[in-house]
Amino acid sequence: MEIGTSQALEAVATSLMRGDEELRIFAAEALANHPGEGHEALREGITSQDILVRRAIVYGLARVPESWAVELLEKVQVEDEQWVVRNVAVEILKMRDELDPHIPRKPIPPAETPWLIEFAGKYGMGVIPGQPATDILLLAVKDPAHEFSNAALNYLRHTPNEAVMAVLYPNLYGTDTDLKETVYQVLSDMAYCGTPLPSPMKFGLG
Repeated sequence: MEIGTSQALEAVATSLMRGDEELRIFAAEALANHPGEGHEALREGITSQDILVRRAIVYGLARVPESWAVELLEKVQVEDEQWVVRNVAVEILKMRDELDPHIPRKPIPPAETPWLIEFAGKYGMGVIPGQPATDILLLAVKDPAHEFSNAALNYLRHTPNEAVMAVLYPNLYGTDTDLKETVYQVLSDMAYCGTPLPSPMKFGLG
């Protein structure tokens, strides 16, 4: 759907606010095709009090190939108060990363990632510009909130070193099914990209 006039933009906005779930998503995706007022509407809509509006906006942001949209999605996957909205953001970011493992995707620097800065602050730590923040990310993996652990794992999949694997491997044998599945996918991605995975026995497992 294209937006060419102010009347069309108004009609799309009405669909976003009052339509059923599918129509709202179509409307948000249409806004993504309109870099001017459409993108501004997405920026504003993601803070709406309406859960269905925010959920639709996430789908719209997924169609915007710009860093600000990714930053908003990363913020939503951790900070939105409703899990139905957070989960959509998590899945979209995951699909973006898995679209083609052969194409390197540079993550947003840790020092520019709002959720990580907030998480580090909880532990009296800071995120230093230009540094990988691996220690803080590994701490986030252990956090009981899946929003933090999943977001951290999206970063750590790009850091396939022994220290990271030493934290990831035990989760393959844990009782948290969701975390186990995510860690398995991260390790699979590392292997797919050419990283040799050590035997679990190296970490006292298996």
